[in-house]
Amino acid sequence: IRITDATLQKNGSQDISGLANDISIYDMYIAPGNGETTQEIPLIIPAILLTLLDLPAFPGDGITDVKLGTAAVALGPNWRGAVIYRSDDGGESGGNTFNTIESIGTQASEAIALSALAAGTTYTWDNANTLQVQMYNGELSSVTELAVLNGANSAYLGGEIIQFQNATLISEGIYEISKLLRGRLGTEDKVSTHVINETFTMLDSTMIRLPMAYNFIGLLKYYKAVALNAVLADTDEQSFTYTARCLMPYSPVLISATRNVGLDATIIWTRRTRIGGELRDGVNVPLSEASEAYEVDIYDGVNVVRTLYSVIQEVVYTAAEQTADFGSPQSSIDVQVYQMSELVGRGIPGIATV
Repeated sequence: IRITDATLQKNGSQDISGLANDISIYDMYIAPGNGETTQEIPLIIPAILLTLLDLPAFPGDGITDVKLGTAAVALGPNWRGAVIYRSDDGGESGGNTFNTIESIGTQASEAIALSALAAGTTYTWDNANTLQVQMYNGELSSVTELAVLNGANSAYLGGEIIQFQNATLISEGIYEISKLLRGRLGTEDKVSTHVINETFTMLDSTMIRLPMAYNFIGLLKYYKAVALNAVLADTDEQSFTYTARCLMPYSPVLISATRNVGLDATIIWTRRTRIGGELRDGVNVPLSEASEAYEVDIYDGVNVVRTLYSVIQEVVYTAAEQTADFGSPQSSIDVQVYQMSELVGRGIPGIATV
């Protein structure tokens, strides 16, 4: 065979083309020997699962820190690392320019949820619900109650940050976790939104938080996680819009109302803080925003009929305004209260009927 073409493939093998020839046309020929082959089996390069996390602010973050959580895991053997690329010009259907933003040497501790975590209390330990997960990589372990209260066994699941004390190995790679803390770091709004097959990501040292520019907030970008020795063009892109959850004020709580003899309703609430919210005697929690401001939406069914504004933790919804919106003063009012951020606008709503 006379070789006419040889092409190196991405997994280390070669595609070789050739033509059959009459050996007699060559005037030099050495018979092949009986030596042993040194051919190695080509290394199979695994696909990479890239998880992008729009995380709330972590304890110890600055009030203006903006970070994107990233976690990568191999969907197969032979992990050798991965490189994360981002396209700022429309991905493959746009300019198709992908630039390196991070190299990852360690796989994340990540799993897939085999069940949908049911809603549960966010005020104390959730002992009613459990969750089964199957690990892509890593192991889970039980810890003490005090360790959980100090931040151990934190995980991201479908937008909610949870913690767990108990991790029971059911079969190879499958765990049941129980004794949960729910809605951590202000993620109570995601407690009742879970579905099966959600990605479960441990918030440990294998999850990398990358600084983000403010001008990326709210913009659709395209990302690729490329295994070492793989080809960028052969890797599927994934789209992601970063909303900077870390800058969104927590939902106000303890929302209530009082009414005077004229049926004006004074709606009151208590703000929280996304940074530095530890309890200290005689000291209120810091504001963690450039200034204090709120918006209060008044609902008629699913429709917003009025938005009220305040720079303190109360607002008056007058009887005249109620009559204009509903035809008469109301004995109960559906409201959503937002604390405002100068960087991202509305935070997470506090929802109540007052």
